[in-house]
Amino acid sequence: MNSHAYELNVDNFLILMNRFRNKELILNILNRFNKETRLHSVRAALIMDEYINVSPSLFGFKENKDAYVLGMLLHDTGKIYVPKNILEKNGRLTENEMKIMKKHTDYGYNELKLIGVDETILDIAKYHHERLDGRGYYGLTKEEIPEISKVAAIIDVYDAITQQRCYKEEIFSLEKTIITLSKDNGLDQEYCESFIDFITNNNT
Repeated sequence: MNSHAYELNVDNFLILMNRFRNKELILNILNRFNKETRLHSVRAALIMDEYINVSPSLFGFKENKDAYVLGMLLHDTGKIYVPKNILEKNGRLTENEMKIMKKHTDYGYNELKLIGVDETILDIAKYHHERLDGRGYYGLTKEEIPEISKVAAIIDVYDAITQQRCYKEEIFSLEKTIITLSKDNGLDQEYCESFIDFITNNNT
């Protein structure tokens, strides 16, 4: 990890893919993503994989490790059905465009449910935009959000703020990233503390 972003390692991704059954199905889904979503999803999966390796005791990680990682790889599956002009718009979305964008979690959940994936993967796909204070897509509160979805939300935010994205120009430094994660009341701060330790100790 450099000072402000996770660097995608293609070799690590290929090794990761060899752990999954139905690789062709997974790759078919990824190939339907636009480039930005695909890269974001691959990075998120690799981050989850490394995070689990250094935090194995975190609410039973290891026992369902591949499902957690695959969940991050496929968490934005629903964006396949979001118009490209919205996905790749430079700048802030309008209220109507945001309503369309928010549907991607339902789209992804429905798509993945049809192919019979693990419930953990469905939870990540549907609830990775939930926030503990109820301001997420579905308005769930802390007790209602699946634990793995709380972690998925942190990884999703981390990658979004530390990478170049079409809707923003700023790439957050490590210091600003830590401040942002630690001050976001919508993110689970216990998991944030653990994740901050991870990105700090793995920063090279």
